Amino acid sequence: SLNVVGVYDIDHDRSHDFSREHDFHRVESFSELLELPDVAIGVNLTNPISHFGVSKEMITAGLSVYSEKPYAVSMDEGQELIRLAEKHQKKITSAPALIFSKPFQMLLALIADGTIGDVQIIKCNIHEGPVHKMRIDQWISKSGALWPARDEFETGCYLEHGQYAIDIITAIL
Repeated sequence: SLNVVGVYDIDHDRSHDFSREHDFHRVESFSELLELPDVAIGVNLTNPISHFGVSKEMITAGLSVYSEKPYAVSMDEGQELIRLAEKHQKKITSAPALIFSKPFQMLLALIADGTIGDVQIIKCNIHEGPVHKMRIDQWISKSGALWPARDEFETGCYLEHGQYAIDIITAIL
């Protein structure tokens, strides 16, 4: 239910392929993207190391931000983005959106109506599985972009994927 008004990527070939694949308007620069009229939300789908800088520019330009996870790779950067968003009266949030899935909504309903009972304790583990056997070199989007394995691994499993668990635990509690 989003109306995409423009896309940009620093890799012009990738930007061209992505915009063509999805039939989106492509702009030539990040500043041009920020100046598009009637834009309320910037969607930040850059690699993790770029999330902070791109989101900061979006907020400063007057946009609320939905960022791929994590929206910052350090607590200081995350807190700075929150302060900046508050200062500019904008919102910043990030993936994941597991709490909106049908199974999780059912779980919340079962808790709320007493079927399950009060939640007393939550135990959670994160396990990525045998990534070395997953052929990640073949993970390619429909528009031809490779999965950014190096950035994902440098960011780390917990910072990259811990939000899935935190999102669910927070909603339950």
